Amino acid sequence: MMLETERLILRPVQIEDAEDMYAYASDPLVTEMVTFDTYTSMQDAYDSINNFFLNRDPNTHFEALAIVDKESLRMIGTVDAGKVVRGDMVELGYILHRDFWNRGIMTEAARRYIQYLFDDKGIRRIEVSHHPKNMASKRVIEKLGFVFEGVRRQYVKFGESYADVPYYSLLKGELR
Repeated sequence: MMLETERLILRPVQIEDAEDMYAYASDPLVTEMVTFDTYTSMQDAYDSINNFFLNRDPNTHFEALAIVDKESLRMIGTVDAGKVVRGDMVELGYILHRDFWNRGIMTEAARRYIQYLFDDKGIRRIEVSHHPKNMASKRVIEKLGFVFEGVRRQYVKFGESYADVPYYSLLKGELR
């Protein structure tokens, strides 16, 4: 399965992505506002791909997709849906190499992935949240048309403490 946009290819994560994944997941600025630890070795990338991305139950999870820059053919991030809940709801997750920030790349990738979830996978509702200080992620969420629903108190652990996180949803037919 492969999806395309003007600048990107979205395709399943594969073991050959380990080096590219390590390039962004070992960057403390990239991982500062995510729920996993900064990678300290290539083994972290291999372990993540093998144990998180390639070891999914197809009855409860969709494939995570690598975001590939068409120009360089580098894997520059991922866009993903969490476990399918009640048959038609998922939570959206994404990460992007710092060299590609502030260029509309994540909005472009997420928009295509969301369209796929609604049109091809029968998803009715997509939820998303972001680190409270991550204004770039907030902008992506807003550009896509997600509706703010509230704040989940002490919902996610970032580093050593729990954070209150803003919480949004998008229903089929609302994608901008």
